[in-house]
Amino acid sequence: MFHAKNADKTSTAIYTITDGRDHYSVGDKIATFTENSSQPLVFSQAAGATKTGMHSEVLTFTIEAKDTVLVDALDLSTIPAGQSVVTIDKDTTVTGSLASNKHILVNNSATLTMKNVDIQVASGLEQPAIEFTSDGRLASYGYNVLQGGKNSAAIKANAFLEIVGNGTLDVTGSENAPGIAVYYHLGIIDGKIIAHGGTNAAGIGGGKDFNSGNIDIAGGDITAVGGEYGAGIGAAGEALCSAISISGGKVRAYGGKEAAGIGNASGNGDLINISDADVYAVGGERGAGIGTGSRGLCNGITIYSGTVTAIGGEYAAGIGTGLPGTITGNIFISADITSVTATKGEYAAESIKAGTSGGEIRIEDPTKVTQN
Repeated sequence: MFHAKNADKTSTAIYTITDGRDHYSVGDKIATFTENSSQPLVFSQAAGATKTGMHSEVLTFTIEAKDTVLVDALDLSTIPAGQSVVTIDKDTTVTGSLASNKHILVNNSATLTMKNVDIQVASGLEQPAIEFTSDGRLASYGYNVLQGGKNSAAIKANAFLEIVGNGTLDVTGSENAPGIAVYYHLGIIDGKIIAHGGTNAAGIGGGKDFNSGNIDIAGGDITAVGGEYGAGIGAAGEALCSAISISGGKVRAYGGKEAAGIGNASGNGDLINISDADVYAVGGERGAGIGTGSRGLCNGITIYSGTVTAIGGEYAAGIGTGLPGTITGNIFISADITSVTATKGEYAAESIKAGTSGGEIRIEDPTKVTQN
């Protein structure tokens, strides 16, 4: 309902705006638009009304533009007993618990949003809790618990997977499988992640007989624990480790026996780059805090900025090589760091150790680096 005054403002007339069915008042929503859509707004004289004069008034419309994503909602506890695979082909929000004989398969680059989800696959079934067959996105809210079945990760990412959200993701892999299996490329943007790998597997990265893809951590609160012969973040056993980049967030990584906290075990590894992050990495026996595990090789370690603490296991450096790690490429620590603390393990000779075949150590500001 609107009010119009006459020219000398001595009297007021009431008028309405309607779409033929509903009357509108100040503040009402009169139109909703989707992408590339239009909706005409028509103001016309009401049927039976008689004009007695002209009136003009300014009506102000407020337009709000925002992204609205329409998704399906699924309560996992309602999945029929006879259905073993829950297939997700479009953006979907899931809640609740899934029976131990079932798992989720995500296709078509869909976004899977989880809110307080519990999926723990039975130990006798060889399948992950969640598998992404193509590029995908996982949004975590609330507290989510995932556990893989026999020889399976909690999350298996076959292509590029991005993890976002402010929830907690508690993931556990079984023997030979990491908490999050990275076959191609993993990007972590935010959220809290607690990842445990089984024997012969990293917390996040690779497992027995399969290489770890690229791992990029840009934020969040990450705790990754490798099983025996598995890095906290990186590769396991003799498998290869692609590049690891940590450019933000808080990261805690613990390697298992003969594996680095961040890096590899006995295989070859690509570059490890750290910047603008709070990193604490501990190697297992014969594994460096950051670098190689037993008999491993790393192409190089660069620490540009942030706060880094690296503790080697027995016989291993805090940053660089494990024992008997053969070669670590150049180790560079920038003057832009807040601080770096490297602690050698028992029986180790050096806190920061490069390889014996051409690896160099360059520390731009030694006053910011503590070697124990």
